[in-house]
Amino acid sequence: MASAPDEIPIRVHSRRGGNMIHPVSLESAPPAAAAAAAAAESPNAVTYREVKHFKKWVPWLIPLFVVANIIMFIITMYVNNCPKNSISCVAGFLGRLSFQPFKENPLLGPSSTA
Repeated sequence: MASAPDEIPIRVHSRRGGNMIHPVSLESAPPAAAAAAAAAESPNAVTYREVKHFKKWVPWLIPLFVVANIIMFIITMYVNNCPKNSISCVAGFLGRLSFQPFKENPLLGPSSTA
């Protein structure tokens, strides 16, 4: 396969596992020093460049959901106010954030009456 002088095959390492060579035309010629060094090594030298298709991913969505759920649970327990709405509470030292007993609420969370 003969390629035009303005096309350079580039090897792309994809995360999908397929390695393919794609010809890419250059908009500007390489610097004279680099071209001379490449010509000195081999007359038919092929230059490969690293192509990065993927940006570094910062995982923020799942921790955001976890924090939002914890905040909503605390707000719900505060509004529930077990000592005011129930005769006995589990973990009474938590005050308004204490839980109803298992007989009233087997899921150990806020009451259904709040």
